[in-house]
Amino acid sequence: MTQYVLDSSRLQKEQWLQLREVMTILARSFVTIIGYTCTFERFYYEEIDIPYAESFIAHLVTYANVERDGARKQADIARAVVERFQKQGFFQPGVVETYYLLAFCLYRWWNFARGYIFEVSIFRDLEQSGIVFAAHDLSKPGERYSDCDLILLGSKGDIKRSLYFLDDLASTPLAHDFYFFPQCFF
Repeated sequence: MTQYVLDSSRLQKEQWLQLREVMTILARSFVTIIGYTCTFERFYYEEIDIPYAESFIAHLVTYANVERDGARKQADIARAVVERFQKQGFFQPGVVETYYLLAFCLYRWWNFARGYIFEVSIFRDLEQSGIVFAAHDLSKPGERYSDCDLILLGSKGDIKRSLYFLDDLASTPLAHDFYFFPQCFF
């Protein structure tokens, strides 16, 4: 987890597989806080996604230097998440399960933020190259759940920061005509 946050490009295949397996297990794990029980995934959505995601994207689309300023905002929110955990009592020193919950939430946040930084960078690169495309409007709440990220020459495309979606190919065909990936995948 630490290596992923510091520099995911240095992770070996086995480390990626292990990290993914652990996070998949944690996503399905349950947490009970003040009598309310939910999965880690649901907890992330309610306690991290709802308070921070739309605001992060709203800031991101205004930055001149998306990579630099987006990474700063990403880190600021990660620190705010840790502070939120401490203030709300979600994190309890010595209680290992609360470490797992915090690690899961930070991992999910890091993935989310990196993904949108990459997506906005792709949109900007396409615009600067003079390529005509239609994209979902990230400045509108809820647009991140659109059918596709962009349409180019009549084809639906998606921008991915990870290859997790490929695991579902055995049961589900590819949903889009093309995909953008970071260079580090090849």
